[in-house]
Amino acid sequence: MRLEELFEIANLDQEDHGIEDVIIWVGMTTGQHGLRVKISNVQGHFLPDKATHFTLTIPDYHIRDGQPAKWLKPKMEDIIDWLKLNQALITAYENGKIQSTREFLKDLEKLP
Repeated sequence: MRLEELFEIANLDQEDHGIEDVIIWVGMTTGQHGLRVKISNVQGHFLPDKATHFTLTIPDYHIRDGQPAKWLKPKMEDIIDWLKLNQALITAYENGKIQSTREFLKDLEKLP
């Protein structure tokens, strides 16, 4: 299987990052997108409908493609802190340098 045929996506929850009710989507970047994560606006769930999530770019953490839901705004600092803590690992995963989601998940650090 060629790398371009493999498209892994990890939906990360509190067990992975330590932030209650937050789901963060991390996936391999494509040519049309830069590095980014998607954050669900639905507590504890990630739905594919664009209206239910927004995007944070990496490494500048700009919000794109939507806005955080009201309940999520107080958690944004923790989300960004977690992304910074794991930025090198997330970047490697999104760029295809880490091809195994299992390997990616085992190396993630949670917020204290």
